[in-house]
Amino acid sequence: MVYLASQPGWHSRSSIAELFRPEANSKDAAAYVRRLLHRLGTEYPQLTALTEHAGMLRWTGGSDVADFHAALQAGDLESALQLQHAPFLDAMPTTGMAQFDQWIADLRRQLSSDLDHALVQAISRGDPATEEQRARWIRHLGERAMRNEGIAQFLLAQARTPQESATATLAFENLQHHLATQYGQRPTEASLEQYKVVKALTGTGLPLPNHDNDAAPQQQPKASVEETKPVSAGPGHDHTPVRQGLQIGGRESELARLDALLRNPAQRLISIVGMGGMGKTWLARALHQQTRTSSQGAVEWVDLITVRSRSEMLAAIASAVGMASRQGSLESQLLYWLKARNTVLFLDNFEQLLNDRDVLDTLLDGAPGLRFVVTSRRPLLLPSEQLFQLQGLEWSGNAAPAFRLFKHHADRAGSPVEENTRDIEAVLNHLEGMPLAIEVAAAWMPLLSPAEILRQLKQDPAMIDAAAEPQAEGRGIGAVLRTTWAQMGTGEKQAMVAMSSVRGTMDWEAAQALVHPDPTALLRLASALVLRRDGSGRYALHPLFREFVEKNAAPAMLADAHERHARHFMQRISSLPLPAPGAHDADYLRQHGPYIPDFIQAWQHCVEHNNIDSLARAFPGLAELLMLARRFEEAMELCKFTTNVLGVKAPISAPVAALHAASAFRAGRMGEAADVAIAGLQRACNPSTRARLYTCLSSVHWFHGQYEEALMLANLANESLAEPDVVTTVQVREQLALCHYATGELDKAAHYLQANLSMAALHGAEQLEGRTLSLLGVVTTADDRGDDALPLFRRALAIFEDVNDTIEIGYCLRAMSYAYYRTQRFDLQMESARKALEIFERAGYYHETGEALFAVTTALHASGDLHGAKAMCEKALAHCRAVGNIPAAMRCIGALGIFIMQPPGKGLDYAQNEAVNGLVSQRINGLSIVLFAVQHPSFRKRDRLIYERLLQALHVCDAERAVAAKMAMQRSFESLCTELQQAGSHEALAAGHGTFSSR
Repeated sequence: MVYLASQPGWHSRSSIAELFRPEANSKDAAAYVRRLLHRLGTEYPQLTALTEHAGMLRWTGGSDVADFHAALQAGDLESALQLQHAPFLDAMPTTGMAQFDQWIADLRRQLSSDLDHALVQAISRGDPATEEQRARWIRHLGERAMRNEGIAQFLLAQARTPQESATATLAFENLQHHLATQYGQRPTEASLEQYKVVKALTGTGLPLPNHDNDAAPQQQPKASVEETKPVSAGPGHDHTPVRQGLQIGGRESELARLDALLRNPAQRLISIVGMGGMGKTWLARALHQQTRTSSQGAVEWVDLITVRSRSEMLAAIASAVGMASRQGSLESQLLYWLKARNTVLFLDNFEQLLNDRDVLDTLLDGAPGLRFVVTSRRPLLLPSEQLFQLQGLEWSGNAAPAFRLFKHHADRAGSPVEENTRDIEAVLNHLEGMPLAIEVAAAWMPLLSPAEILRQLKQDPAMIDAAAEPQAEGRGIGAVLRTTWAQMGTGEKQAMVAMSSVRGTMDWEAAQALVHPDPTALLRLASALVLRRDGSGRYALHPLFREFVEKNAAPAMLADAHERHARHFMQRISSLPLPAPGAHDADYLRQHGPYIPDFIQAWQHCVEHNNIDSLARAFPGLAELLMLARRFEEAMELCKFTTNVLGVKAPISAPVAALHAASAFRAGRMGEAADVAIAGLQRACNPSTRARLYTCLSSVHWFHGQYEEALMLANLANESLAEPDVVTTVQVREQLALCHYATGELDKAAHYLQANLSMAALHGAEQLEGRTLSLLGVVTTADDRGDDALPLFRRALAIFEDVNDTIEIGYCLRAMSYAYYRTQRFDLQMESARKALEIFERAGYYHETGEALFAVTTALHASGDLHGAKAMCEKALAHCRAVGNIPAAMRCIGALGIFIMQPPGKGLDYAQNEAVNGLVSQRINGLSIVLFAVQHPSFRKRDRLIYERLLQALHVCDAERAVAAKMAMQRSFESLCTELQQAGSHEALAAGHGTFSSR
């Protein structure tokens, strides 16, 4: 409706469809327009102004846009001004429809430009009927001059009265500020000269220049210093109010500390230093207002954003303190003026005047009552300076200042938020608490979710400026980034580009290597607070600056930085000392883990440049680090990338395949692990590599319950070991032990594990010792020696907790729950099973979740909660089936068969007494399910003994077994899973419960 009402004439449906749905095909876009028209007709049946004919649409009613154009055409500028009291659709948020949003923005500009043009012409012709009308028109143009230097020039040229001159000079100063902050530019010299003339004559009582000729401006008479008062709203006059809501911004503590510094007479030069957008001016304004109410002397504000020279700075200070310039040295006059006065001067935006900072020391030396509070993006590096560094706001938790600021601006934008969710905290973390960035990012909340805001920020840090444009002219993040970049020297820019190539934080060694041969550039970046040092002593660029540099630096500079980055980090990973065999070295991970993204980036760079030698040297360290840190998904992606670029014939392809297969197995991608391992075996020559591939393939078969095949492959791995390789030898023995455990050969399993335990002791490998003790506990439990197993598990847990290996703790607790079951300590069984389940769910180990759910099932059953056990078992079956864990799925099926034979709430002798209401058939059906499970090849022998005991407790006779066995032969895994799932859903619905859903 807005579009049609603003654009007179007929419009085809296809043109409207293209405007609103440019990304859709013509059919979908046309359907979209049909739905829009249908909705309009349904919700507004009296809407007769919208007419349609032969696929064409037209608005025949009136609109304020049409009235505005009519008023301009008739020369009725008063009506036009009233109609355009605000920009076109100023309350309408961004819709997300690119072409429509662009049309709105274009029409806003066009309507404003039309009115400006009409007012300029009318004032030039002398059309205003009264001085009041002329003043009103000039005030409107003054509000528009910020973005139009031509209008600012016109106002300066037309100024006839002190009021018009004040309007013109303020408009020009706003234009200066906008150009400086948004584009790092200045007005033209002609505009500046015109401004100086008007400014000089404003408030003197002398006539303003005659604009009908080119006569030179009259000279300003000399005036005594004491008589002259500040009269302008230019630099030095406090005309910008402090932003409201300082308590929301979270700078209360900083304000209190600054106030304490300012009350200390010894602190005469306080510089508030921080990156652009950190809120330096905001904080200084608050301190300025607070000081004005308590100070006995003068407290003045000097805005230096447009000042570029020493003389301009001195003139701005003179204007602020009320001193008119006379012939002679302005610096000497200021010293004389300030010498006998107590004055606090706030100098805002000093960074472009650092070459003239000595003037502050000169003034301080000559005027003992003078003090400065300076805001700057860089320290002044003066002897008398007290530095106050302003960092980002704290962002963690609901009480965090950064979240309070985000919440405030999101609420203002009409999208209230109540708590600091993980996604919001991720946005605040990415912005590192920068107040300006938080403010404009929150403005996107009506359109984008926090997660989408973060994704857009990472693609283009300046994208958030679009939301800030209508409400905060010249205050965009893009302007902060551009001006900071423009103020840097070549060495600093090169250092910035080098540092931007690092994905995370870096230590001093990396920082020096990347910016070589000019490490002093790091000090200059740190002084500008572009480079920060965290609590652990590591360095990082602000994420917004890093992404800005990557998009705006010269390609040659970026290429050199990436080459230097790759060279340093590949050499670093190549020289890493490998951890002890089987060790889980937490210090090793803390030291090298943060560099994993950079190691991966450097590896990819060498792959793209076919640097095989570097790749071969770096591979052992990188593979070990990725596996130790459990970065399985990243390892898989890296291996895929390497194989796709270099091909399978590259010298490192077989070791890469072994890493890929092992990572896929640990991530639960069993099919991918098997495919990669089989392909890798076809080209692997190195014995250790072949052994690792065979071991991985054996593990996949073991996971699927194919124990004979798994044992065969484990033996092949063992035979492939032709050289001393401690890690691979340990993995092969462990796999052999698991295979023999599954086939019921517990003595053989224990033999291999004891060998590993000896090797762990020989090499001091705590992690290996813990894993071996845990597996020995599993084997001992399976041998019906739960009391002997528990000390083994406890020793393993102590090791895993000492090295903080959460996943191994989960494995150990899950296995330990069965030992508690064997010893009838059911409370401890439940506690261990639930803790293990929580660990796997929190870590996203979905391929282990089904087994953990079944451990909880066993604990519920042991405690007598048969309803809970049955529901948990159904959920476990769904998980195991989804990830292809056939052995665990079979145990779930067997348990569900037991539950069918002994429904919850019934005793063990239930269904023995009489065959009533099909009870016998239900018992036989459940028995057939149990027999199907225990007879499956993937069902472990020791588990069969447990189920046989359960059947004996249910008094199953041979006749029942014979009937049930025949039924079991007719069943299949998939049909049985479906049958059990449907039966569980029906029971849950009948009991008034919702159904469970598999992952």
